[in-house]
Parts: sequence; structure tokens; C-alpha cells
Amino acid sequence: MADNLTEAWEWVVDQLESVGLRAVTDPRNLTPPCVLVEPPTITAVQSQSLVELEFPISIVAPPPGNRDSVMWLLRATDLAIEAVTVTGGAPGSYTVGSTELPAYNLTATVQIRRT
Repeated sequence: MADNLTEAWEWVVDQLESVGLRAVTDPRNLTPPCVLVEPPTITAVQSQSLVELEFPISIVAPPPGNRDSVMWLLRATDLAIEAVTVTGGAPGSYTVGSTELPAYNLTATVQIRRT
């Protein structure tokens, strides 16, 4: 899979795109509907070679947060769960400027073995 943080981030994006989601890594490029993959948190290091990463993933729909938005969010979340190992998630919002967008906020966990 990946052996460094940059490759792991790109791998998560590639996996999400492989199931048909439009994924971005920069909030400046966020135009809903899309998925924002933010930089990971390192949650565990076992020796120097095995690192566990937690990637915040926001699945973001256009406003308003009505049934249409929720249905898209749930379908997109199903696809994300198919693409990567999701260890948690909750409905919420993602704020861009002063606009709150309907979102589903997930955490994806990836392990990398550094060589």
C-alpha cells in the first residue's frame, strides 16, 4: 500500500475515487457534493516501522440539509465504507466561510509500514 504519510493520504483519496466519489484534499477546492480528506493523526506507533493513521473524512452535500441531502450523504457514506476502513462517523456539518454544509464526518484508519 504505502510506506509514508504522503502516499497513505493519496491512497485514501484514490480508494474513495475508485468507488465514484469526488475527493479533494484542500478545503479551498471543496465544492459539494464531494469528499474532503484531511491530513491524518498518528494514533499509534509500534517500533519505527508500523504506524497507524486516522484520516478525518468529511462527506459534504450542498445545502439545505433536507431529505435529498441526507439520502446523498448516506449513499456516499456507504461508498466510503466500501472503499476504506471506517472506524467511526456521525452526521454533522462542515463550515466553509459562514456557510454550514450538511456533512457526514468519518474517521478512516490506515496502517503503513515504513521501509
